[in-house]
Amino acid sequence: MRFLPLFLFAILFSGVAQAQTSSDSVWLRNRAVGQSSFVYRLIRQEYITNENDYFLDAKIDTAYIHFQRMGPVTDTGSVYRVLFAHNDDPKKLIRCDSWIPGDTAELIVSFNTGGKVTHLVNWKRFRDALASSMSKQVQAGLISGAEFEEKRQTLNQEAIVRRLVMEDIQYVFHLSGDTTLIDAEYLRVKPVRSPFSGEDYYLRGSMKVKAIPGSSSLLLSAANRAESEEKQWLMQECKAYMLEQGGQDAAPLTELKGVGLNSEQEFHYEPSQRLFYRVILSDVLVINNQSRGNIRQWDLWDLYE
Repeated sequence: MRFLPLFLFAILFSGVAQAQTSSDSVWLRNRAVGQSSFVYRLIRQEYITNENDYFLDAKIDTAYIHFQRMGPVTDTGSVYRVLFAHNDDPKKLIRCDSWIPGDTAELIVSFNTGGKVTHLVNWKRFRDALASSMSKQVQAGLISGAEFEEKRQTLNQEAIVRRLVMEDIQYVFHLSGDTTLIDAEYLRVKPVRSPFSGEDYYLRGSMKVKAIPGSSSLLLSAANRAESEEKQWLMQECKAYMLEQGGQDAAPLTELKGVGLNSEQEFHYEPSQRLFYRVILSDVLVINNQSRGNIRQWDLWDLYE
């Protein structure tokens, strides 16, 4: 079964089969990759709720992600230019700031024949932009020269730059081309970035594969949550962050009782059409029972032969 080795190899995903009640398997081939172009509608929602689940703040934004093929499909895959736009008409694109604030450079992304992202072709363009931003932080006294040099060396790797500027896009396609069992549950470890330090926490969790009743579609739902050990580390990071925001000699404004971090994902797949028609990515930070959520819903909007 190819599903497990690919997950162990992938940067953003690892897993092992735990339980399965059916021998039926499905090849998650993504037919969208290979078309001349395709469009996803992206709905982003950010919210804050209090301990009683009342919304204190909510924001919603809609954009369209255009994938336009560059050149023919080859034996190894295809290359697409990716545009983040305000509308869904590929002939009347109005680009909007996306991957780096104030930077409208388009992504050039390569996919394999199964539909999985393999490479950010113009990654050096974004590496240089990120390095320039860090250089300004050194000039402003926000980071030291040694910290800058360490981060600059880290940025000299395509896989790291790819994740920094297009992590969601990479994750939307990361199941493409794999094989899964129906009515199976997979144990997974997923890296989730700390909102305080920016470092990864490898959160344990699982993914369940179910047929959607009344349809021929599959739902692959996953959840990864910080456990007691990670919560203690997050607590220390949060304390340090609150002290920094309040000044070196200031105490936190509120007593810190608990910090949690959750990541959930849903992949809706139609085997007969060989398409992921909806992907929902959700990250939630909980501080003292107050939740801060970030939900991104990707809906396949159009295909062009």
